[in-house]
Amino acid sequence: DNCRDVGGCPSHNPKVSSGDIEKVIRSISRDPTLTPAEKTLTIQTLRNTVYNNAKKRKAVCATIPPSQPFMNKMVDVAPDNHHNLRPKHYYVTDQEDGKAKLVSPHDAHLSSLFPVPLFSAKELAATHHSEGVYGCAHYIRSCKLRHPRTGRLYTCRICCNNQPVSTIELGAGESIAKLDRHAVREIYCMACETLQPSSDRCVNESCPSPSFAAYTCKICNLFDGAENKSIYHCPFCNVCRAGKGLGIDYRHCMRCNACVSMKEKDHVCISQSLQGNCPVCAESMFESTQPLRRLQCGHIMHLTCFNNYAQRCQQYTCPLCKKSIDDMTEYFELLAQAIKSQPMPPAYEKVKAKIYCQDCQTQSTVPFHFVGLKCETCGSFNTREVERVDESLKSGEGEEDT
Repeated sequence: DNCRDVGGCPSHNPKVSSGDIEKVIRSISRDPTLTPAEKTLTIQTLRNTVYNNAKKRKAVCATIPPSQPFMNKMVDVAPDNHHNLRPKHYYVTDQEDGKAKLVSPHDAHLSSLFPVPLFSAKELAATHHSEGVYGCAHYIRSCKLRHPRTGRLYTCRICCNNQPVSTIELGAGESIAKLDRHAVREIYCMACETLQPSSDRCVNESCPSPSFAAYTCKICNLFDGAENKSIYHCPFCNVCRAGKGLGIDYRHCMRCNACVSMKEKDHVCISQSLQGNCPVCAESMFESTQPLRRLQCGHIMHLTCFNNYAQRCQQYTCPLCKKSIDDMTEYFELLAQAIKSQPMPPAYEKVKAKIYCQDCQTQSTVPFHFVGLKCETCGSFNTREVERVDESLKSGEGEEDT
């Protein structure tokens, strides 16, 4: 019944969006006929089914050969003055034995099934990470990725996504913005100018640099040849992360849906904490290549954003929940010493303040001081003044009445 509003069960309908799934989850949470345990089990089963069905659809797409209608959706660049060059070699996957096979112009049958695509001179030109080293500003690699929809060549997904024009027009009312690295099926070797199925090594036996990078992930199509850099693939995040691996220096928190350092003892769980955007720059964090900083409250932001927020803005509270971003014990001790060294004037000696502590979320009444208001429960100065009461006025009103 909870699925009627979205046109069917989202676990079996690939056209249902993530927003529709969230509607169903909210509907289940509000269902008075279900117990808390039944709600949790139903929501978890729904999420697992959606995830497993998505994996099955992706696996089916991966097995469809380039001659099938799925790959025909790839838009080869039109043979105009700018895109009229062919790679020196073109290999395709043989559907009988699964091996890469060279498409030769002398083989009329194979050439008709797999026409060699055309590219611009800029796409076929080699790019370098540094002098004499193939790659780009982001990765060291000797291959380029072929966009699964537009057919263009890019050294990495970041180079594609950071283009000045973020969308590529495909037709009337249809456009594609970013390169999905999981959907990449072909790569281009810059060392021997060979277009081939995605793999960890070049299929051209005469290639001078057969290995594309020191680290290769066939799931993410990630190639990185940086030295002294540890990378592992997290099967739960379904992306590659910087680190030695799960159970070594990282673990995956299922509730946060994020990899957490093993050194982090007091981990605070926040559901899907990496799925949102950085609260400072509003950029996505789940597949960010920038270092991230987890706050004491459990929220996450980019490390550079954290430094700018804490130093330039001089803020020590989380921009989302207003709790302290780190251990502020030393800073709070300085405030306490300042209060002791600067007593309030006689007119304010009996003034009290009702406060709400944003760290321990309790209310209390404390002496008012312009330096800060210290929570009696946890000793934090991260408090808000709710009300100010002058007890001397109350006593004076009582004497008049008498």
